[in-house]
Amino acid sequence: MGAGLVDLPNADACLKAIWLFADINNALMTLPNRIGLILLNRIMGGMVKDYFKA
Repeated sequence: MGAGLVDLPNADACLKAIWLFADINNALMTLPNRIGLILLNRIMGGMVKDYFKA
């Protein structure tokens, strides 16, 4: 039982590393979508203007 109490701080540090890794991966997955939104901004703007003109 005593060894389990000693390992608790290390388990917390390991969990923090896992959550940090997951957060970084989620942020990296948004990059292709952001690039696509930036590149399609002008095309979509033109399509919206044409739609509301007609």
